[in-house]
Amino acid sequence: MSNAVAKILDDLKERGALKGIDVANIASVSPATVSHVLGNRPGFAYARNTRFRVFDAARELQYVPNLVSASLRKQRTCTIGLILPALDSAIVIRKFDIIEREFRRAGYHVLMGLSRGEVETERTYLDGFYSRRVDGVVLFPMLRHGEIDHLRRLIKAQFPSVIVGEHEDSEGLNFSYVDVNRERGHELAVQHLIEHGH
Repeated sequence: MSNAVAKILDDLKERGALKGIDVANIASVSPATVSHVLGNRPGFAYARNTRFRVFDAARELQYVPNLVSASLRKQRTCTIGLILPALDSAIVIRKFDIIEREFRRAGYHVLMGLSRGEVETERTYLDGFYSRRVDGVVLFPMLRHGEIDHLRRLIKAQFPSVIVGEHEDSEGLNFSYVDVNRERGHELAVQHLIEHGH
């Protein structure tokens, strides 16, 4: 395999970037097989030997798939924008950890921004995520009266978004949201204390 790799690397000096077809040539498989194996695509099963040949060829060539190209074809980037107010407590860090882990399990990468409680920073991150064509946004927003035009734009663009946390000040925005039922939490806390003789 080393002679073939050397030839491909020489060819690269002339034409530029390494492509999936180069990995396919080394592994003696089709470019589609390379795409399926390296992309770990569901619904495609390949023999263990085939998978090893593809992985070995990719490793030897130091091939990294072009995710921008793939996202143009698929019309999705497999990225989610996450805007947190800050990483100043164990609770917020735990929320980030859970969100990131669940999206990673689903095949997404999370891009995180910290608004630091500033609506303008939140707007800047939302604009950046939107222009980078993330597939959706999870937002712990700063909902201040009269300062939600950036959220209205997301709704108007039908951009997949979820608000986490308090939403009472959302002035009728039709958003998906996740919140804690504080009243029920208080009931459970009181019940627990009573049951344990406190």
